[in-house]
Amino acid sequence: MVFCFLCCVASTVISFKFRNINLPEEKVKSTTFKEYKEQLKESFRFFLSSKRMKSLILFNAILMGIILGIVNLRSSMLSEMMVPEQYFGIAFAVLQFIAAISSRMTNKVQSTFKNKTLAFLSLPLTISCIIIGFIGGDPLSKSSFILIFLLYLIQYAIKGPYQALMGRYLNNFTNRKIRPKIVALKNLMANLFTAIVTLLSSLLLQITTTANTFIIIGCISTILVVLMLDYMKKRVGLKPSQYPKEDMKYSLVKTTKQL
Repeated sequence: MVFCFLCCVASTVISFKFRNINLPEEKVKSTTFKEYKEQLKESFRFFLSSKRMKSLILFNAILMGIILGIVNLRSSMLSEMMVPEQYFGIAFAVLQFIAAISSRMTNKVQSTFKNKTLAFLSLPLTISCIIIGFIGGDPLSKSSFILIFLLYLIQYAIKGPYQALMGRYLNNFTNRKIRPKIVALKNLMANLFTAIVTLLSSLLLQITTTANTFIIIGCISTILVVLMLDYMKKRVGLKPSQYPKEDMKYSLVKTTKQL
């Protein structure tokens, strides 16, 4: 309660520091429903025709579904291990801090692993879910809690650079006309898969423990990620000259960047 009060006071003080900025008025042409429908159709046609874009959006849907879908499972696991609830806030605050710090390593991760970056980030995330499930069967072991917390740290450390890199990959070889539509489609697919993971988790929790749910979700997601990585080998991470014209339809600059 005290912490929330301090945050409210700080946000109030900061809000009074803002100053209005007079911006020149620009005439914005309104978009009709017919034009919007055509734009939406265009983005879906690009998604279906571009193997590169299709691969990235589907891969992102799977991984973000796991990242967002297991949020409640983490708290449930700690509860089943009889961890006092007053430590939950501290634990997850540290995890979020790790995610923020790791996002600064985005460029280093990309330069180190290059075309294997997505595999480096995705497989440890899904496999860690399986390991958490096997470790989480012991509700009284302090060593088990430490191991699970370290695995949580790995998952949050992956979350930071992954989101930054995926946004960069999706923006490559596109222009500002199509980018908002790509973002909308990416979020739609990610939310859809998150809903599937969340629904599956809730169904599993009705018949088994959180540990077993982690194992099942981890096994399914690992299989899906491996299949997607294999599918993406010849479709993502190529040189610009190696992509078919459908993938380069909205490209403005022939860049040498990969992915």
